[in-house]
Amino acid sequence: MITYVIPTLWKDSNIFKTFKSFSDIEDSDARMIVINNTNQVRGYTDYRIEFINLGYNSFVNPAWNLGVHKSQTEYVCLLNDDRIYDLKTLHNYIKQYRPEFVGFCELNRNPTKDSIQLVRHEDRNVRPHGFGQFMLFKKNNWIKIPDDMKIFHGDDIIFFHHTLVLGIELHKLDGYPIRGNQSVSAQDWWENEIAKEDRIGYFKWISQNNMETSIHNIHKATWKKEDYNYKINNSTELCEGCDECMARLIRY
Repeated sequence: MITYVIPTLWKDSNIFKTFKSFSDIEDSDARMIVINNTNQVRGYTDYRIEFINLGYNSFVNPAWNLGVHKSQTEYVCLLNDDRIYDLKTLHNYIKQYRPEFVGFCELNRNPTKDSIQLVRHEDRNVRPHGFGQFMLFKKNNWIKIPDDMKIFHGDDIIFFHHTLVLGIELHKLDGYPIRGNQSVSAQDWWENEIAKEDRIGYFKWISQNNMETSIHNIHKATWKKEDYNYKINNSTELCEGCDECMARLIRY
């Protein structure tokens, strides 16, 4: 029913806790695909886990593309390798309630409920902060992330494709804590040339889908070009000298 996809560079040992939590799932149809973006061959004993050893760093967006392509289940769940997930509890809940689109949010840091509850994300134009650390969706709703985008903005494309293109609501999981570290593998790349190229690729994708976006804030906002009410009420003014805002001046 669900394939859990984890790209890894083996920089954080929390991934083995996630392997253990996956093995606790009592469902023979559950699957996990680990995209090994290194030349280090490692493993874990569970016949339901497939290791794809690339021998090089394909980076996270291409690894997500590959993992989803290889998946043969109704649902796919993209996970970070540095977080700690209770996959048995998550799996049983998804199997029972079958939400269409779920992602990481502030509630997963500080849950306010004692048991898992679905909470509707109110603004389809605003991607929750940290969303890319845990994304669950139906494989049939997947859109391939452009090949020239390696590390960043893949989660933005996943979110806005679901909400603005397909019209699917995101639901948050309150009562489901996610612990561990954050962005261990990506932190060395934030000011890299790849990050700049990924940003250009993201703006191209936005433009090709007749949308506009602002990323000069913690929460990234995107709207369809003809949604004038949202643009007037919520868009951020350009800031002189800000790299993110200056990038918006690029014309394709």
